Order: sequence, then C-alpha cells, then structure tokens
Amino acid sequence: MQDQDKTKEQLVEELKELRLRIAEFETVQQSLSEKESRCREIVDETSAAIFVIQDGQIKFLNNATMELTGYSRKEGLSSQAIETFVHPDDRDMVNQYHIRRLQGDNSPFRYDYRFVCKDGTVKWAEMNSSLIMWEGKPAGLCLVTDITERKRSEEALRSNEEKFRTLFETANDAIFLMDDERFIKCNTKAVQMYGCEGEKDIVGHTPMEFSPDEQPDGLNSMEKGLKYKNAASDSGPQTFHWKHCRKDGSTFDVEVSLNALILSGKGHFLAVVRDITERKRSEEALQESEIVHRALCENIPGIVYRVQLDEPVRMQFFNSTVYAITGFKETELTDGEVCSIDPLIVEEDRARVVDVVKQALAEDKPFEVEYRIIHKSGSIRHLREYGRPIRSPSGELCFIDGVIFDDTSRKQTEYALRESEERFSKSFRNNPAFLTIVHMRTYKVLEVNDAWTRLFGYTREEAIGRTTVELGIFDEATYRKIMEEANTKGSIREIEVNIKSRTGEDKVLLVSREALEIMGEPYLLAMGIDISDRKRLEEEKEKAIVDLQNALSEVKKLSGFLPICASCKKIRDDKGYWNEVERYIGEHSEALFRAQFER
Repeated sequence: MQDQDKTKEQLVEELKELRLRIAEFETVQQSLSEKESRCREIVDETSAAIFVIQDGQIKFLNNATMELTGYSRKEGLSSQAIETFVHPDDRDMVNQYHIRRLQGDNSPFRYDYRFVCKDGTVKWAEMNSSLIMWEGKPAGLCLVTDITERKRSEEALRSNEEKFRTLFETANDAIFLMDDERFIKCNTKAVQMYGCEGEKDIVGHTPMEFSPDEQPDGLNSMEKGLKYKNAASDSGPQTFHWKHCRKDGSTFDVEVSLNALILSGKGHFLAVVRDITERKRSEEALQESEIVHRALCENIPGIVYRVQLDEPVRMQFFNSTVYAITGFKETELTDGEVCSIDPLIVEEDRARVVDVVKQALAEDKPFEVEYRIIHKSGSIRHLREYGRPIRSPSGELCFIDGVIFDDTSRKQTEYALRESEERFSKSFRNNPAFLTIVHMRTYKVLEVNDAWTRLFGYTREEAIGRTTVELGIFDEATYRKIMEEANTKGSIREIEVNIKSRTGEDKVLLVSREALEIMGEPYLLAMGIDISDRKRLEEEKEKAIVDLQNALSEVKKLSGFLPICASCKKIRDDKGYWNEVERYIGEHSEALFRAQFER
C-alpha cells in the first residue's frame, strides 16, 4: 500500500511507531555510547597495557601503555610499533608472530619479549595477542603485562637454585634429605663418605642402616636418633657427634647437624654430616700433648706463664712453681690484689724490665731480662725471665709466653765467685813469685802477674796472646821440651831454668809447673822465683872454699924446721937468703898476716 492510499489514521499510527523506533534507537545509541565510554574508561584504567596494531602502526593505545613505555598518546600513535617498543633482539620474533597471525597460520597468542621504554630502559613483558577487525580491516589486539620483576625473581631463583645445587653437589660434607624415616636425596660426598657405589645405595634406606646398634656412650642408636629428631622438630637445629658405618661395615666418627623443615607441606629433615675422624685423632693427640706438656711444665724448675695482652693485662700460670719462687699462691697473683708478678719487682728494676719487654714486642723478638723481686717473706730474690711475643695467624699480637727461673742461688754463687776471683786476682797479681798461665796446645800466654812483668821486662799487654818463644824468653826446642814434659808428668816441682830477659840478661829461675783445666781447655800454671843472685853467691862461696882448700894444701907443705934468726926473726930459704917471716909464708901459702903488737 502506498502512502497516498493510506488513511490519515494509518499515517498517524506509523508516525507514532516511527517516533517510538527513533526514541528506541536514540536510547540504544545512548546506551551504546555509555557502554563505549565505560569500556574506554575500563581500558584506560586497567593496569595492563592495551594497544591495537594495524599495518605496522599503533591505531589505539591506553593510558597504561603510555605509563609503561613513557611515550605520550600522540608519540605512540605516530610511531612504528615494532621499531618503537620492541627490543632489537626480539623484533624479528614479534613481527613474524604478528604476520603469521594475520595470515591465519598458527602463532603463539602468549609469549614473553623485551621492550624498550622512551628513556632507554629495557623491560620484560608478557604479550597476549588476538586478531580483531578494526575499521573494517584485520588488526592485532595486544594486551601487555610488565613482568620485569617476575623475570628478575625467576632469574634470581634460577641462579640461587644453581648455586644451591652446586653447593649441594660440591660440598665437602655429606648432605642428606630425609622424610620421616628414609633418605630421599643425598649428594656425591655422601656416596663417597659411606663407601657406596651410587645414590641408589643410600636413597630409600634408613639412617639406622648406617649406624651400629649402640653409640660409644652405650645408648641404643635408634632411640638416641629418635630423640635428636624430636628435638630438631620441637626446639630447632641439633648438632651432635655420631658413630656411623660405611657400606663395608667399618665405623667412623661424624658430626651431624640436623634441621627440621617443611617441603611441599610435608615434614622433612636435612642432615649435614661431617667426617671428624681426623679431628677426633687430633683431639686425642692434643689431650695427650696437653698431658705431656702439663707434666713438662710441672717439672720445669721455673714459672711457665702466658700474659694476656687484652685489657686488662693478666698473667696465666701453667705450673705450681710460682708459689715456691714468689711465696704467693697462683690465685693471689691472678685473682687477688696482686694481679701479676710486676708489682713484686724491685722498684729500681721495674722500668728496665718494661723497656726490655716493650722493645721485644716492637721488634717481634724473644727477650731475656734479669731483675729482682720482693718475696712474700720480704727477702730479695733474683729472677731470670725468657719471653717471646705470640701473634695470631692474621698477625695480631695476642700473648707473651715465657718462663721465669729463680736465679738467686746462682747470683749468690756469682757474688761469692766474684769475691773469690777478686781475692785470687789480688793474690795472683801481688804474689812476689812470678806467675803465668799458658795454653798447652797453642803455647800462648793467658795471664801473667806483676812479678812476671818485672822479671822478664815485658808488659802484661805485650805478653798476653803471645808465646814465650815469640817473646824471646825460650828457644822453641827448649820450650817444646818443657811443655811436653809438663803434659806427660802433669806437675813439676822446683827445677832450675835458664832464661834471658827482655834486656838480654841471663837469669836463673827456680820454677814449678802444674797442669790445669780452664773451661774444658788444657793450661799450664808456671810459678817461680829468680835465684840468679843466690846462684852467684853460691858460686862465689864454692870458689872461696876451693881457694881455701888450695891454701891449706900449701900450708901443709911447710914442713920440718925453719931456720929463724933469734935476733931479727927472719927465715932462711933454701938458697941461703934471709926473708921476712910474712913474705916467706905469703909466698908459700895463701895465709895473710896481720901485725899485732903486744904491750
């Protein structure tokens, strides 16, 4: 029916219906506009980046895309998508996926890639892509989520997992993972430590299969092991010594660190086992060594000590000799008012001792020092200390270790010896007889006294270190004979010896010699007096006696009657001449006449 054939009423009805349809259309359009507005708001407010790619260009992008990339909407819509957002190393992959999707080929709708922000920052993103129609043409709808932190976490987790796996496999201790009863994992060191051929010899087995029935303390291994497991679950990690068995049945000592943990919602135990066989041997050896050192320290006739150089500085004693030497008990010197030996040192010696110790510490050298202390009784004791600074492996100064000996008896002996030596020296030097000490092998003079220097004419300095042959006192043959005789007989008493003095004067000495030992070396002590004058007197006396004897023999020749004149008292000789009595007797004897007049 055409419009002109319609009645007015029909036209009015159609108009009303048209108006209703227009109203409905406007309502639908308004609704669509509102929905579009809400959708746009949703897209712009979502945290995921959403954009549409068509013909290599971005046709649409939301606020999250701008926030993620740093580009404005205008910069993003005018840019080439691949070149703008995608990392150069991932561009081919993203582009190929997009082309294949447009061509209808199978292509991943979800994948990870790297994109580059406006400031050059590289981030990881998860791409969710689908194919849509945009303004009548195919386009790619891309929903991108920033997964940079997740990637970092995954990388860190992967790195940590690799580290832990490396540590697990390369650890020098055996590591076991157990469920409530059995081993479910172990490392390579565990296989080696227990003498197994592989992990299969351990996994699925119980710890008790690698333990003797009883531990060294006599407790049942199963009961004791259960006790430690319960303690680990209730109180935290447990560390204890354990006796284990290898596959061949041999036993060895270990230190176990047991820790309870939850894996996948189930309770497990992590056991780290360290072979301490060598450590146990070392501990036993150390104990034996300590016993030996303690015995040695107790038998050393001196104070064995250690000075702790931390503040406060204190002494630690390792034997009981301190009481015998100082009169103080160890507790009085370490815990009482007297905290070390230092306060016992005589005031005049203290500064010197401190200087010696300080110098030793500065030069890192041992030291020796003598000093006096005041014994608890009030008496003075002489001590000799030997010490050494001790450093840690890092070079830090930690202690002073040393020993202190009571030197009082030796000092008293030295004083007595010194006095004796002084008396001997005075007696030696002032002795009126000459004295000399000579080395038996080198023949060199060790010492002479003043009488020797006066007798021979050499000074003490000229004589010491030289031989009497070098000094010209003896010829070598004579002196060698003298020394050999002394060496053979040991001592010689009062023999006469002819020598020459420095001036060439011949002298006769009455000498005695005695072999002696000085500090392990053979020496000869020669002593004597000059008897030259006495020898001359003796010679003169002997000559006078001979002369007198000759005179007496002549006197005896005057025999028979002597003819004497009664008046003149003259004697007639054999030739008939008269001679004076004195002259006649003088010629016939050595008798001397002295005139004597008597009144």
